[in-house]
Amino acid sequence: MNKNTRADMSICSLARMDELTKFFKRYNGVKAIMGFGSLGDLRRFDDYSDLDFLLVCTSETRTELLENLDNMQAVAPIAYAGIEGEDTVKLLFMDGVLCDFGIVTEEQLQDIPHTSGRFLWKKDGFSDKYADSTVTQKEKIVEDNWCGNVLIEVYVGLLRELRGEKAAAFEKIQYEAVRKLLSGLYGNKNRDLADEFSSLRRAEQLGAAESILKEIMPGYGKNAEAARAIIRCLPEGEDLQKLLEHVNDLIKACEDRQTQD
Repeated sequence: MNKNTRADMSICSLARMDELTKFFKRYNGVKAIMGFGSLGDLRRFDDYSDLDFLLVCTSETRTELLENLDNMQAVAPIAYAGIEGEDTVKLLFMDGVLCDFGIVTEEQLQDIPHTSGRFLWKKDGFSDKYADSTVTQKEKIVEDNWCGNVLIEVYVGLLRELRGEKAAAFEKIQYEAVRKLLSGLYGNKNRDLADEFSSLRRAEQLGAAESILKEIMPGYGKNAEAARAIIRCLPEGEDLQKLLEHVNDLIKACEDRQTQD
């Protein structure tokens, strides 16, 4: 397969998942393998999907697997394998198949928030309940006071901009505030399509026009412009005039500083 193209990658990725399932279930301590995201709902699986799955195993097998990721070379040649946090593995095979998977115990699984998944394999007696979603945000994707929360994120970001922390300001305004804005505007329009963890996922499909996205996320060094664009997107009728005045004052201060520079 030409690694510079994603053509037919969905076929390759799903075949790789079958190979991985056979590989992992040979470990006596592995209790279940669960697919999530588009791997949990194959209707959404395409050439750009990664393999998002979870291994549930004994504590001893968890340690063994995390300490011996190179053993997965038996499945296919590996370009990169690394551990994020305590139990999340990011692994890229040489042919471009990307895996993002966790290795946890059954006890840990009970405390991990996750969307609905499907079992790729499980031992007899392993509870079906673990495939059910534990995420409660979906019932309330849109916060009650989302407009005010958007403006607070913008306000904090502008303070950081004025302090000279442009990167930190970018994070608050063009990431945190934008996430809350998109959630508020589109989160209830199609709950099946909306992502429980990030409103940036599938934002275009939910109705966010590219022209608007370009305005609210114009890039590093353009935080004041982003702040003004975000305010223009807020619906009228919210009783936030005093907060909005403070935000506008900070935007003006940022713009004045840019003029002086």
